[in-house]
Amino acid sequence: MTVQYNQLVLTGGPGVFFKLLLKWRGCVFKLIYVDVLGFLAAYGVISCIYRFALPENLQRSFENLVLFTNNFQSMIPVAFILGFYIQLIFSRFWHQFMIIPWGLKFAISLTAHLPGTDERPRLLRRTCMRYVLGSLILTCTRINVVAKKRFPTFESFISAGIFTEEEIKLLEGMQLHVQPFVPIVWTTSIITLAEKEKFITNQHALVSLITEVNRFRQGLLNLFFMDYVCVPLVYTQVVTLSVYSYFIASLFGKQYLMDSSPLSKQHDLKDWYFPFFTLTEFVIYVGLLKVAETLVNPMGEDDEDFDINEVIDFNWKTTWCIVDGMKTSPPAVVRDAHWHQSVVELPHTEESRKLISRPFRGSVYDLELPIDSVLGDHIWPVKMFAKNDLSVSHTAHGKRASIITSAHKHPSSNENPTNENLISLDEPDLHVSFTVPSKLSPVRPGSSNNAHEAVEEEGEERISPTVQFHGLPNKGFAETITEESEGELEEYEQPGSDSTNHVGSHSTERPDGSAQSPLKSTDEEENEDVSKQK
Repeated sequence: MTVQYNQLVLTGGPGVFFKLLLKWRGCVFKLIYVDVLGFLAAYGVISCIYRFALPENLQRSFENLVLFTNNFQSMIPVAFILGFYIQLIFSRFWHQFMIIPWGLKFAISLTAHLPGTDERPRLLRRTCMRYVLGSLILTCTRINVVAKKRFPTFESFISAGIFTEEEIKLLEGMQLHVQPFVPIVWTTSIITLAEKEKFITNQHALVSLITEVNRFRQGLLNLFFMDYVCVPLVYTQVVTLSVYSYFIASLFGKQYLMDSSPLSKQHDLKDWYFPFFTLTEFVIYVGLLKVAETLVNPMGEDDEDFDINEVIDFNWKTTWCIVDGMKTSPPAVVRDAHWHQSVVELPHTEESRKLISRPFRGSVYDLELPIDSVLGDHIWPVKMFAKNDLSVSHTAHGKRASIITSAHKHPSSNENPTNENLISLDEPDLHVSFTVPSKLSPVRPGSSNNAHEAVEEEGEERISPTVQFHGLPNKGFAETITEESEGELEEYEQPGSDSTNHVGSHSTERPDGSAQSPLKSTDEEENEDVSKQK
């Protein structure tokens, strides 16, 4: 199984991870020390031959070879290739562990759906669990060398009490690729038999148990798949060749040149004799390669391989305890110690109180932000309308649109608009208006309908009456953003008043005594003045 070191790194601190380098089991130096010694020996031999055995002319040739190899050695993308390979191998390693089937879920389902303390239900539960675990052990002996050493033959299954002699004879009569799944078929037959004998009274329970057995069988099949389909051999070969060819080139390209060499002076190179950084590079790259070689098949006997014996023992002991080794009926249902409390706070010890804890409120819960009061003054409240409020339509006439949003004061309110709600009409381009469909216009009985008749002429569109106002109302109708109207405004009768109030257009006197409509733009007024002067 993988080497456990969590207890050594429970709390981080200076020098914590350096302690891990002192562990020999699972250590990287245990994997690469032979390669490191071989690399240093070869490097030293080549360096000695260059310094003491070669004549001067051959030394110059060797130095040119060193410079040439050093220039082109970096073309081998060792880090790039190793990174992808390690990621693939570790993902496969973790996935292979996660697909190992565990019998706990099936054991709990079996205890719940096939209850009883009599001999017959106990016998059915124990037999089902024995067959399921026997199928797991049979599968492990096919793909794991440790399990194969523990159960080398069928006789070892009989001596361990996993199968009986009659069951082993039936298994031996089956084909090899079927044998691990035969006990699964026996389990489904026993579950069906328990349903016929009325020990399983619910059809949903029967389906649930068979589903769990089928999931366990699929886990065993996935283990066979992972063992049958390996990482492509060509990928492993490319990675291995790239790493070792890189360091074979390093034996020449990383050699130090003697200080007396003219090339050393030309390239400003120093003779350090021992390759410190080359050795560090060798430990890292070859160490990663050895990690991949260790994890590529975790069903062996390496330090980082799966401890399949622990998996078998855990399943065997735990499931037997669940199906027949414990009292399935729960204790008496009584009031807990916090019965009269709605919010319960668990106690602390003196050591745990020293630890700083933060309530789960969110990271920005206590963040205080400045509030812009100027912005708040410009935000007008928006209120929902009642169902009986009149619909407000939008008319689009003219060229420019007003960009004022407000609410019309309810007709029943007699309050005068305050200074805060007044809109200045000095700007001729700003006119607030809203339209009321003629069908929905409120009319009191007996009042005149002239204000609500649509102006309809030949060749002209039907125009809904519009009403203009000055104040910012607090409730009632919603004001729409409309463009300047070029037509005449119809009179509007406000509901709720005793007399008919005609709200006409707010006209202004011109110097010549004619009326000016506020719905006309300044450009239109100037055009009319020019035309009259002409």
